[in-house]
Amino acid sequence: MRNPSLASVLRPAAWPRAVLRVFAPSFSRHPGPGLRTLVGVLALLWLPPSVQAQWLQYTIAPESRLWIDGSATTGSFTCETPVIEGAGRVVAGRPPEVVLAVPTQSLDCGHRRMNADLYAALDADAHPHIQFTLVRVDSVALDPEAAWQHLHLTGLLALAGVTREVSVPLQWRQRTDGALQGYGAFAVLMTDFGIQPPRALLGLVRARNQITVRFNLMGIRASSAP
Repeated sequence: MRNPSLASVLRPAAWPRAVLRVFAPSFSRHPGPGLRTLVGVLALLWLPPSVQAQWLQYTIAPESRLWIDGSATTGSFTCETPVIEGAGRVVAGRPPEVVLAVPTQSLDCGHRRMNADLYAALDADAHPHIQFTLVRVDSVALDPEAAWQHLHLTGLLALAGVTREVSVPLQWRQRTDGALQGYGAFAVLMTDFGIQPPRALLGLVRARNQITVRFNLMGIRASSAP
């Protein structure tokens, strides 16, 4: 599957005007911390119907992160980004709609040459975002006595212009200060997305095919709208 643009996936023309006012600023190419927003969509799954009709907006806290872990013949590597864009909506009686995106060139592997190899492998100029679109919530395991709750999600991951379905386990909690925190990890094969694992030094250094995407997101409640 080819990866549509972020704008076409969100189809802003089809969104209610109130939603556009809330989320349009969050999709600037280089958003500042105050503009990067995340909707508390998943939290709405456990709220009563009278509350589900509202929109909950969360600003992503600066400590939120996404990592890509991999290994090569010379050892392991990790690329990190604090830049996460997102939008979504929930209407009572309908599945939640969520899209999250990371600017590809915001990933930092800690070495300039490695960054350049990563951006080239992901074809970052042609595909400036890594994108996740929620398809469904497969299972919910709620334990009122537990500090963390468990979800299992299915979504579409768009990477280097190719989209594949992925399964994502998610642990989440609401902190005492009202903020939401969620973390998880899932593995993918680069070749499933048409990516050839990067090589260096005439092929003597080769990245292995499997990479792991990890995330730790924290959202601070900003506002709500009917």
